[in-house]
Amino acid sequence: MTDITLMEMTITQNDFFRLLPKALNEISFKTVADTVRFTYLNGEIVIHLKNPRERKIASLSLPVLDVEVHFDSINAEQQLAFLEGFKRTYQRGGG
Repeated sequence: MTDITLMEMTITQNDFFRLLPKALNEISFKTVADTVRFTYLNGEIVIHLKNPRERKIASLSLPVLDVEVHFDSINAEQQLAFLEGFKRTYQRGGG
């Protein structure tokens, strides 16, 4: 069974990949184009980066990425634990 979590992240694709090793706690992963794949516990996680764009707020321009995280054979508690650490790595500005 696969569960999907959708997120909108304010980050460039280059910065996403730069921070990824830290976000995964040095878990070995493979990337093909805009997709990241790795084994996690007894299952697999696949992350798809989609729709890079800019969001403009007055004169401010922010990079935005849609991020899909697919969990295969990982229970809900393990998914939450993974996402908590993953999001913490990408968190900026104390928010």
